[in-house]
Amino acid sequence: MKKMIEILAAIKGQGAMLFGGAVFLYVVVGWWFGYDAVPSIILVQMGVLSMICAGLAYLCFVVDTKHKPAERVAGFLVLMYILLTATAYLGSWFTFTPTTVLIYTGIFIALSAIMLGIYSAYFRITGTRYNQMLTAYKARHATEVH
Repeated sequence: MKKMIEILAAIKGQGAMLFGGAVFLYVVVGWWFGYDAVPSIILVQMGVLSMICAGLAYLCFVVDTKHKPAERVAGFLVLMYILLTATAYLGSWFTFTPTTVLIYTGIFIALSAIMLGIYSAYFRITGTRYNQMLTAYKARHATEVH
């Protein structure tokens, strides 16, 4: 039960971040296209979608340990794009024209690249720090073991 609560808390936290980012992005892009309000139904759809995407991220990055990290990221991004596009289309988030789909796809790719860059830098920094700490620990305790 404790493990399930930890998992749900992680998904809820990730979902909240996704929801905040989605609403912000919708407002900014909507303002650019002349929308002056976010319909309530879209907020509900974004909330539900954020939790689904957070669960998908948990499955792809925590549960799945069989695939290489690059494969997990690629699979996650493909699934996210399909899920987001289907929801945007069925929920009538915007009018689907070739131009809006290109803008939508461009935003998705740009945000994915930015997030990948941030996560890569974070894991590189923390990995380096942990390796340094492990090396220092081994050096301190090497004499104690022998």
